[in-house]
Amino acid sequence: MWSIHEGPAEDAASGAREACAVSILPAWRAEATLGLAQDAGLGFDDAARGIASALELQRFAYEARQACTARYSAMGFEAAAVTALGVRTAALVRRRGTACLSSRRG
Repeated sequence: MWSIHEGPAEDAASGAREACAVSILPAWRAEATLGLAQDAGLGFDDAARGIASALELQRFAYEARQACTARYSAMGFEAAAVTALGVRTAALVRRRGTACLSSRRG
């Protein structure tokens, strides 16, 4: 529900006209989780390659995601976001005649 009123008001200090507005906005909340690995322009591919190189990984896969939330209420506006990059690899390791799958994350 919106209500707008207009009327004259005098500023006692300068005699100039004064304007003010009061509004009540509805509360809202928004959340999103985004996959960022598909957009090469964001640089996560280069970052993942850099991590893989530092860890001397021959083969690797990576994920890049961002989760964000925002809300407005009578208490004000709040927003937060977190961005993560995960690099994973797997290797077949032989020990004493057996084979096992080892996973290394970085």
